[in-house]
Amino acid sequence: MGSGSGDISLRLQKLAQQTRDELGDSATVEVVKGDTTYRVWEEFKRQHPDLPVPSNDGGTIKSREFSYLPDEQKIDAEFEAKLSAAVPASAPEAVDESEEAGAVEEAENDEAAEAPDAEDEAAENTEENPAAGKYAGENKPASTANWADLNGKNFEVIDEPDENGDIPTRPIHGEIKVEGEAKNGENPAKFTITDSDNGGVYTFELDTSVKDKVVYRCVSGPEGPYSKGNDYELRTINGKPILVQMKASEGHGMGVARVNAAAAATEEEEEVEEAEEGEDNVEETSQMTPEQREAKIKEESEAILTDEALPDDAKTLLLAANMTLAAAAYSDPKPEISEDEDGNEVATLPDGRRIKIRRDENGEIIQVAIDNDTDGKACDVNYQKTQVSYEANPETRKYGKTLDVKYYNFDKILELAKRIFGEKK
Repeated sequence: MGSGSGDISLRLQKLAQQTRDELGDSATVEVVKGDTTYRVWEEFKRQHPDLPVPSNDGGTIKSREFSYLPDEQKIDAEFEAKLSAAVPASAPEAVDESEEAGAVEEAENDEAAEAPDAEDEAAENTEENPAAGKYAGENKPASTANWADLNGKNFEVIDEPDENGDIPTRPIHGEIKVEGEAKNGENPAKFTITDSDNGGVYTFELDTSVKDKVVYRCVSGPEGPYSKGNDYELRTINGKPILVQMKASEGHGMGVARVNAAAAATEEEEEVEEAEEGEDNVEETSQMTPEQREAKIKEESEAILTDEALPDDAKTLLLAANMTLAAAAYSDPKPEISEDEDGNEVATLPDGRRIKIRRDENGEIIQVAIDNDTDGKACDVNYQKTQVSYEANPETRKYGKTLDVKYYNFDKILELAKRIFGEKK
């Protein structure tokens, strides 16, 4: 056996130095002493900045730390020479082999004892799978379940398992509470699950628009409302009722919280980009001289038309409408935006000319109508993706004539309209 603190000091310094040599100068090395076991714990700050900093308070070692006991043969003569200057002259040079073997064995045993089991790790990382192979077996759709029997008991919501019964994300599982009276064989409109891992409450609502299967949507969780990747089909696995997100679903393999967080981040990024683009448009327009603005309006209005020769009865109206649209797009200040009785967005130029747009349910512009006069009645031209209508009756506001899209570039019309109204509402 070794003979005192000199042996301990030398061994710890060797381990620390060898670890630093192996992993580079940027490694943060911590020496942890526990009885007769000596371990060097290293946190990869450079390679793994997301991992927690190792404990240095003598408490429980975190699960993501690890022990590194280098091979004694790697401590070569060059290292011994460097070390000798740092070790007191009275410290022995040799380390008893039996002591070293015992330290290694005890370190390995301690590490195994401190390693978290799968359930603990899954609770820490909500995207990991804590139950390999648990969901193997017959997986088939169900039309209903014995909800009264299930109410108040453990219920599971999972991503569709693979052929081995493994699932790609942590399940939502815990006590289910049906809203209202729970009846066997009658699918409830709404229920909640209080997750046994994170304590969060997840709310599920029956999607009555789906007719060929029973689908519940997870409408909210600990992070707030969900609107993406949140559809789960009622199925049975080996006869046990369970909600399953099928592989074709948007959120499969990601987890509902992650899908919605990603969607929110994308939405926020798009909003910022739109705002910046709008600021750029305003700045670009405000910096133009009157001559530059006039030339730009003419250039943009002409870019709407294709090489097809317009029929004579449409030429005057369309040319004027295109100039009105371009003038509004490059107006300084920007035209005032209002809403008419039909819910259309309306931009009005100082002289009374108007541009009116309609959006679809996703906020995309699908129609651009242009009024070249100031009577406030019918628009003269109505551009759509496949056709343009013109010669509207002022009283009925119905268009008498149409032309095919081959006469104009609808993408250019949308580009100018978005400068006026923005990308989405």
